[in-house]
Amino acid sequence: MCSPADLPMGTALIVFSQTIGGAIAVAIGQNIFTNKLVENLKIYAPSLDAPSVLFVGATGIHKKYSGDVLSGVVKSYNEALTQVFLISAIMGAITVIGSAAMPWTNVKGKKTEVDAAEEGKKVEETDGESAKDVVVGEKPHV
Repeated sequence: MCSPADLPMGTALIVFSQTIGGAIAVAIGQNIFTNKLVENLKIYAPSLDAPSVLFVGATGIHKKYSGDVLSGVVKSYNEALTQVFLISAIMGAITVIGSAAMPWTNVKGKKTEVDAAEEGKKVEETDGESAKDVVVGEKPHV
């Protein structure tokens, strides 16, 4: 918990952490994907040059490759993506530990007698039709 004076700094720290965490996670995921793809291409499509497959990209492999080579490239892509998704799922599961350690705090606040009295006044004032419900000059549709 931070005091009201430290609230802007705490909010800025949370936003910074989320942003930098996302940027680092994307870089890590890209690195894992590239390394696993190159590693798998040596196994499933050894006749291909890994940088050329990376240059073609996932959307162009069906146009450039065919037959057994294509199936090897697709299998390499599949296993590389599976590794990235596995790491993402593991990191997401680890965040549960941090979430479980956070204290439960009611952010609604407590009503004071003055707040309750003011709320009672508002209810009395809005009994019946409100200004939003009444449309002047509009005829009912038949």
